[in-house]
Amino acid sequence: MKPISSKIISINIKRSRNLVRKLVLNGKCVINDSLLLYMAKFCCNLTHLTLTKGFNYELLSRSISAFSSLLSLIFLYEIELSVVAQVMSNVPSSLQRFEAKKLLVNSIPFWGQIPTNIRIVKLIRADISLCNNRELSFYVSDMLKIIPSVTHIFLNNWIENLVLDDYDFLYLDELDVLDLSGSRLLRTPLMPKTLLELNLSYLVGTDLSFSILPNFDCLRYLNLSYSSRLYSDAVIALTSFSGHNLKELFLDSCPQLDANCIVNLVLSCKFIERLSLSGNSWVDDSLLTVVAHELKVLKYFNLSSCFGISGFGVVELVNTRSSSIMHIVLNGCHNVSLDSVIWMRQLGINIDYKFEISSRNKVY
Repeated sequence: MKPISSKIISINIKRSRNLVRKLVLNGKCVINDSLLLYMAKFCCNLTHLTLTKGFNYELLSRSISAFSSLLSLIFLYEIELSVVAQVMSNVPSSLQRFEAKKLLVNSIPFWGQIPTNIRIVKLIRADISLCNNRELSFYVSDMLKIIPSVTHIFLNNWIENLVLDDYDFLYLDELDVLDLSGSRLLRTPLMPKTLLELNLSYLVGTDLSFSILPNFDCLRYLNLSYSSRLYSDAVIALTSFSGHNLKELFLDSCPQLDANCIVNLVLSCKFIERLSLSGNSWVDDSLLTVVAHELKVLKYFNLSSCFGISGFGVVELVNTRSSSIMHIVLNGCHNVSLDSVIWMRQLGINIDYKFEISSRNKVY
């Protein structure tokens, strides 16, 4: 496919007469200074801008303030954090969503200090998953100074330390979603009780214990999978206040947990609809019996590579009169016979059943 010249794009933008609301400039588009100037002049009502390749960042930084109605700004290519800081320092106050999918961090700016004095009160989503980092650490508190009203934070796959302060995320009263999966933390952060979704999966080296017990009375989604240092008391602490609100729970490959932990959990959180316990050797038929009797609205159950369960236990799980299960994952469950799977499929239940064992279920 031939590249789309900036002239063609500019002509179409000019013809739109400020009617363009959403603009996606993909890798085939030639982005130069004249195109950015045309955008600033003829896209006054632009609300969504997605960029997938590099261009003159200084010019964008100067011209982006012209998009007075801009709600969403997304970078889908590798971009330096310092460049993001430069661009974001001039964005209009209307901005609500900012994403940088492939962030390069070769130099971390001091977010709250000159020359990158940024404070975006209406920004609600910060997605800055790490692509590359030459620094030893990232100071989360410096970033939070920009986004006091943030509701969604994604800080995934930071191979170096995420440095937290004394209060961490505790006073972000509007925070709904916190995703720190795959990052390296020296300790478990403090979090507000307003959280609706929490993802602390793949924190292999982090001790998931709490100096102050969180009071998550609104938590709907919790993912603690692939955590080798996750213990039962931490799981109970995270879910004890959720009660009827917790709908989705993922505890895949957590070797330090046991069946008693799950029993206590389902007795207090009876409205779980999606439950995943794959890769855990402590899951057995007796636990399935408890789940069948307590979780009346359970629709999805992942039991992949749970070698302690049998076909009889799974059949009893779905054969309970009050069962609402629609989808069961049994990949790698060698003790579950094909006859059991066929019988359950005849009931209209969606069954995933393969003998391959995924290497992702291993936690070192």
